[in-house]
Amino acid sequence: MIKAILGLKKKLGAAHEHGEEHHYRHHDSGAHAGGSHGDDESNWLVSYADMMTLLCGFFIMLFSMSKLDEPQFERVKQSVAEHFGGEFKSPAQDLSKWVTQIIQDTPLKGEASVEVSEGGVAIIFKSQVFFETLSAEITESGRRVLGELAAALREREQFEKRAFRFVVEGHTDSRPVLSGSFPTNWELSSARASRVVRVFLDSGFDPRTMAALGYADTRPLKEARQPDGSWDDAALAENRRVVIRVFHEHDPEQQGRQQPAKLALQGEEVASRSPAEEQPKGLTSELEAARHSAERIREALKSE
Repeated sequence: MIKAILGLKKKLGAAHEHGEEHHYRHHDSGAHAGGSHGDDESNWLVSYADMMTLLCGFFIMLFSMSKLDEPQFERVKQSVAEHFGGEFKSPAQDLSKWVTQIIQDTPLKGEASVEVSEGGVAIIFKSQVFFETLSAEITESGRRVLGELAAALREREQFEKRAFRFVVEGHTDSRPVLSGSFPTNWELSSARASRVVRVFLDSGFDPRTMAALGYADTRPLKEARQPDGSWDDAALAENRRVVIRVFHEHDPEQQGRQQPAKLALQGEEVASRSPAEEQPKGLTSELEAARHSAERIREALKSE
């Protein structure tokens, strides 16, 4: 677009010079004849082209500094579609249906659930599906299920030519660890999440799109104790879980490598980049061209 506007300016400039030359010749001949001629009314086109160049450079600068909020953008698309009577299907909903079908084809369809979360899909497995008590080693049956899921996601990723991002969360119950290899639930939950990530890495996923988080017992789904103070075994079993969050990769070079942990930690910034690193290539030259155009407009106004 910039090149097109600059080309238009060059053509208008050449036409303007030709018009001035024609005007001077006509003026000289008219002077001998005693006539006169007014200013060329096409001069405003040059200033108009300069103004369009400035506006284009300004909006390019604004766009380069903006960040697309994908969940908000999906909600806007949904509202527009509903307002005009259309049908809207978000990528997260399509992915949820597809993952649900994959889970239904495994022997563990009653031990897992799929939910649409912000910007992606959450696959929730009960902890006993993959791990024995106080262990972080994945069982053979659990490894087979994870292998099938990872292979299916890998195939879909290659088919869509669009990368996924993964956040694996480990959650334990509230009972303290009294024996075993892990001193507390923090180490146990983190180790379990890391083991699941290793299965995905073995399936060929990019390590930069993976994140493993251990939450211990800090995010229970249900109250762990009954009203009389005793442990609720059903609630404890439900709180022990592994959550695999799957997101679509929107910006592989800048956002994708940090966004999984950012989303999982509820928007907390985990990495920052300097303005110089975030400045797009070519922006400096566009701003310089816009600055020169502004100077030419000021000179033209002074001459008038």
